[in-house]
Amino acid sequence: MKAKHYTIMALTAIICLALSSCTQNNGHIGKLFGSWALVAMDVDSEPYEPNCETYLSFQSNVAVFMHDTGNYEYANRVCTWSRHENIISFDFDHHDDKNPAGTDTYAPPEWLLLDDLKIAMTITRLDNGHLDMVYLNEGKSYTYKFERTW
Repeated sequence: MKAKHYTIMALTAIICLALSSCTQNNGHIGKLFGSWALVAMDVDSEPYEPNCETYLSFQSNVAVFMHDTGNYEYANRVCTWSRHENIISFDFDHHDDKNPAGTDTYAPPEWLLLDDLKIAMTITRLDNGHLDMVYLNEGKSYTYKFERTW
């Protein structure tokens, strides 16, 4: 009787773990999966510091930019993303019943000096927990350096 009880408990635990595990986009989205913290930003090779901590998370085809001011205030900006070789594209042209496209949660992260609804960046580094991207817009070069948090 005890053996049956332990078997049922073990099977229940395995099922719970399987159902609660995190998956990656119908399989695997590669090295981008997870959460990244912004550690440096440059505008035309001059350091720029947003007035908040910034995180970028990838899950499936959704990316979330989050800023945390440290005062229990934060904001999320949600978009879809796609990648072709070293070009990553972020699409903020989404909406819901309350918010028109490109506004509120669907607005580009203005604290990173991004304002277009469709943004294409060049990945210049993606290894050993580092993600570096360059965005060219209106004659300016924006460099974003992230480190993996998980």
